[in-house]
Amino acid sequence: MGFDNTKIQNTLDEFKEETGISLSFEGSNLSEEETIEKLNEILNRARGREDRNFFIRQFLLGQKSGGEIADFFKKQGAGATERAVLLLVSFRQKVASYDITVLSGVFSSRNVRIIEMDDNDVAILLSERKKESEESLFETANAVRDIINTECMKDASIYYDSVSVPMVELPEVYKNLLFTKNIAQAFYSPLQVYSFHKLGIKKLLYRLPADACEEYLKDTVPGFDFKKLDPDLKSTIKAFIDCDLSVAETSRSTYVHRNTLNYRLDKFEKMSGLNIRKFDDAMLCRIGMMISDML
Repeated sequence: MGFDNTKIQNTLDEFKEETGISLSFEGSNLSEEETIEKLNEILNRARGREDRNFFIRQFLLGQKSGGEIADFFKKQGAGATERAVLLLVSFRQKVASYDITVLSGVFSSRNVRIIEMDDNDVAILLSERKKESEESLFETANAVRDIINTECMKDASIYYDSVSVPMVELPEVYKNLLFTKNIAQAFYSPLQVYSFHKLGIKKLLYRLPADACEEYLKDTVPGFDFKKLDPDLKSTIKAFIDCDLSVAETSRSTYVHRNTLNYRLDKFEKMSGLNIRKFDDAMLCRIGMMISDML
């Protein structure tokens, strides 16, 4: 007895619509009913996984009640106090189904969930089976970024918070990761790995209201705009401060002659009124430049 390929094709079309993956049917040793039943079983599993990921997405966004969360963890066979690690991957381009497949393969030997949060961001939830150090987590985040670059041929930044937390605390962790993303976009070069606990003074500055920041610039460097600095002078100032105000070390690290370096420092003092050879003025300058970049 022949197969009703229309029924089978309808099931395959549903599977493609749910998962984005196309399957073809070339025959089966099972009966028609058994074949369709097996295909529906695969489809239902895919739907179930999507339902779980949708729930976790809402959970991370703080859109689920305590009772709903407790019931979910109970059904998954996990306790709300079970510890987990959360990473946020922010793609420069739109996330594709292939990107999710690649990320899943990175953690093939671990209990992992890949949750699409929006068109560009993906959360990676790792159930922690063994205690990991922060150094190990940093290496994991770097490995994820490298694989995205080589396998997906895309650019991405990776954000992480604590090494691990109880599951119920993950929404707060996700807030921290979004906060880290905002700070990274305001102050740092893109496409790097960032830790919420290593943002330094930038975390404090980002929380200040804009009017307070503008007032700081007016009081510190009245009539001067850091944004109008030419690239060479700006990079020289940053390098000089990073080199602990050492002319010799800055000259070596930037390959700029000492006379040229001193000329640029004098030029900046005339423009801004800040003599960054002095520690206090250097700190005023560093904070002013960060605020200017943020605004």
